[in-house]
Amino acid sequence: MSLIRGENYNMYNSLFIMKWPELKKQIRLISIEHNHEVFDWFLTNLPTAGIQTHTVVAGYALTSMSLPVKNPFNIKFSDLIKENLVDLKIGRMLLNMTIGNVINYGLKWSVMTEPMFYPTWAEVVKEDIETMKEVGEIVWNNILHEKKIIHVEFSK
Repeated sequence: MSLIRGENYNMYNSLFIMKWPELKKQIRLISIEHNHEVFDWFLTNLPTAGIQTHTVVAGYALTSMSLPVKNPFNIKFSDLIKENLVDLKIGRMLLNMTIGNVINYGLKWSVMTEPMFYPTWAEVVKEDIETMKEVGEIVWNNILHEKKIIHVEFSK
């Protein structure tokens, strides 16, 4: 799938939903200024779902270490633009790695402390940033204390 990205391209016309059924919350994510091919590829894999996890050392990011995908990732990581986690804009989605039919992603919702570089490819729409932060807090506290399973779903 390849989206048309001419001068009149509107990122809000192409977005995906990230939803946490147990929390009754959802956010919208749009393509960013680079790595459009990753965003377009991800859309071809929707819907998908997994278990929501969280970083425990590098700062505050929602993660999933084995999100299932249908289509192979045929893009070279070395060809993708990467951003430093420390400087990364809050609400940016990063691609950690792909292994077979799963991917690992991160979504920065607060401060990150390790200066590591990852490809970025989507971001939360500004109207949903506060909801993302609320989910981040809930998941962080859940990882530390409650330890309940929280699902995350992705759809168009």
